[in-house]
Amino acid sequence: MTPLENASAGSLAAIFAACVLCPTELVKCRLQAAREVGIRCTPTSVCRDMWKERGFRGFFIGMTPTLAREVPGYFCFFGAYETSRYLLTKEGQSKDEI
Repeated sequence: MTPLENASAGSLAAIFAACVLCPTELVKCRLQAAREVGIRCTPTSVCRDMWKERGFRGFFIGMTPTLAREVPGYFCFFGAYETSRYLLTKEGQSKDEI
C-alpha cells in the first residue's frame, strides 16, 4: 500500500476506534465532573443514568467532535509514519527491514 492508502486506511480505522472511544470517554468525563462537585458514583451508575436519559444514542453524545479529532489525527499519524518508512527504505530493502 502507498503512504496515502495507509493514511486513508488509518482514517477509516479512526471511525471504528471512535465507536469505542466515544462512550468510554463520555463515562469518564461524567465521572470526573460528578467527583468535582462531590457526587459519589460508579461507572455502572453513570451508564445506567445515561441509558435512562437517552437510551443507546446517549452513549454517543459527542461523537461528531470525537470523529473530527480522530479521523484527521489517524490520517496524519499513519500518513507520516508510512511516508517516513517509505523515505527511509534503501533501494533493494523492504520497509520491514528498517
